Formats: sequence, C-alpha cells, structure tokens
Amino acid sequence: LSGIDFELETGAILVGRLTDLHGKGVEGASLEARPADQDRGEKGFFQGLSGPDGRFRVVGVEPGLSTVRVTK
Repeated sequence: LSGIDFELETGAILVGRLTDLHGKGVEGASLEARPADQDRGEKGFFQGLSGPDGRFRVVGVEPGLSTVRVTK
C-alpha cells in the first residue's frame, strides 16, 4: 500500500485469564484499565472482554502502574 498515512499509539498489552473460585474461566466479563493516578472518565481508559475460557487481552494500556476494574 502507498499513499496512506497512519499513526500507531504505543502502549502495553494486558493479558490474563479470569477464573471463578473453582478455577473455571469467567466468560463475558468486562475489564477496564487506566493509569492508577487517573479518575474515571479521563483519557487513558482502555477496555477488554473475557472470552469463553476467561482469557482477555487489553491493548494500548499506558505503561506503568494501572488500576484494573472487572465487572460481570
């Protein structure tokens, strides 16, 4: 391809697996990640959703200490 300009944002990738008390994956949980020093609603908020086995991937999280919120 030529003649296309785009900009990639740098950031970390947060990956993992959500499980219940019995080790079974939790499907459909919503994850929110933001820098630990930011309030809700500020820029720098990233989302992901857990898959059938509980695995998730949140792309573009700012490097450093983060606060992660999980809801189901």
